[in-house]
Amino acid sequence: MPFPYRTNQDDVVDLIVHRVYHGDAPSGTVELVYELNRDLSTFGPFLAEGMTIMLPDILPRPQVPESASLWTGGGLPGIS
Repeated sequence: MPFPYRTNQDDVVDLIVHRVYHGDAPSGTVELVYELNRDLSTFGPFLAEGMTIMLPDILPRPQVPESASLWTGGGLPGIS
């Protein structure tokens, strides 16, 4: 469910997304913001202070281990 966000002076959508989602927003989040706020592009790149815009409620991306081993405990017998 989308949630409201009140803009600060000279906010831009990309910066809002980065700030609110702590730099961990999935690809396409900025586009979702524009879909939820159809008239947002009419204000230009810098948004006025005090505007209320809706932001998507996105789930955090699952944590993926940096490396995974298919073989544990020494691998196949006879193979070093």
